Amino acid sequence: MVESTRILIYNPNSSKSITDGLKSILDPIKDAGIELEYRSGPSSAPESINDAPTSIQSAQAGYEYLVGGGDAKGAAASLASQFSAILVCCFSDHPLVNMLRHTLPANVSVMHLLETGLLAGLTSSRGRPIGIITTGQDMVRDIDAGVAAFFGSSAKANDRYAGCLATGLGVLQLRDPSQKKFVQHAIRAKAATLAKSGVGAVMLGCAGMAGMEEIVRKGLADHLGEQQANQIAIIDTAKAGLHLLTAQIRLNKEFLP
Repeated sequence: MVESTRILIYNPNSSKSITDGLKSILDPIKDAGIELEYRSGPSSAPESINDAPTSIQSAQAGYEYLVGGGDAKGAAASLASQFSAILVCCFSDHPLVNMLRHTLPANVSVMHLLETGLLAGLTSSRGRPIGIITTGQDMVRDIDAGVAAFFGSSAKANDRYAGCLATGLGVLQLRDPSQKKFVQHAIRAKAATLAKSGVGAVMLGCAGMAGMEEIVRKGLADHLGEQQANQIAIIDTAKAGLHLLTAQIRLNKEFLP
């Protein structure tokens, strides 16, 4: 049994700067009685996740790190005894999530940031489309596929999805102080573009974008004006993930034996 309510915040790449960024925004908003543990991927994981191959590589490395080894059943039981939930902090339909769901018992909830963002977007967008701003163009196809899987229909055919726009930024650029002005300009420009599609919510489409809501809001205001921009939800998917998993832990206690 889990003695206290603990959630694992797992960054599936090996970049500690991304993990540190997550800690800086999640620790201040956690509920009383919730303990967070932060882990980065092992050295065998890619430094950043930029496309489907690095997503698969990070999933393999992460599974071996968290569960794999000689006694996978024992390692899974140990993981389940430590945590009530796991947030895999990658904005894609990350394969590690289903790998862990297959291995861990039902009362250990596992989610990724694309899933948490879409759930939060549906409840925050007031029936209007949801848009996404991400890093490199190579991620867009994977994100579109994940959105389509979530909705059960073609992403392009779904009127709740305004699309995913790539900034062309690298994941590590997002946390590089020397790149701050360039990063802000790129994100702000894509937000202004999304504003033209009538979005009701915009999702930050990378764990490295955690805490960058105001940059997006300024971009929306560039096209819509401040008053209208303030009517659009800016969803930090890591924050959404923490809040949703905290609620799901309570639901598991209600709905599972």
